[in-house]
Amino acid sequence: TLCEGKGIKWWNEVEYEGEPLNCGEVDAMLYADETEVGTENCTEIVSSFNRDCCYDYPTTPCDVCTKENGERHTLMPNEEVDYEESTFTCAEVNNFLSPFESSSDQCEEVKDLAFD
Repeated sequence: TLCEGKGIKWWNEVEYEGEPLNCGEVDAMLYADETEVGTENCTEIVSSFNRDCCYDYPTTPCDVCTKENGERHTLMPNEEVDYEESTFTCAEVNNFLSPFESSSDQCEEVKDLAFD
């Protein structure tokens, strides 16, 4: 996989052979093409996109539905929210925040919006 042992920022846009793709598409391409680990092609792709597409899993990942006091709410995955002039589902927002620690500014900002 593109991010062996790490999380993948599937939504991040990158350019591959002159074409815009998101990191999830690059990862799926590696799988679909049965690109083998250790081959020159695999090594080249992974080294080219690792920085933009991969992240180390946080110790305590951000979860939009958990308040500071530990109170847990149910994620409504198909509900849509507007954020920075775009519309996302709650599931997408939760996924976007997965690289961040629960104590991060990004997580706290979105949690404040989620419970308004």
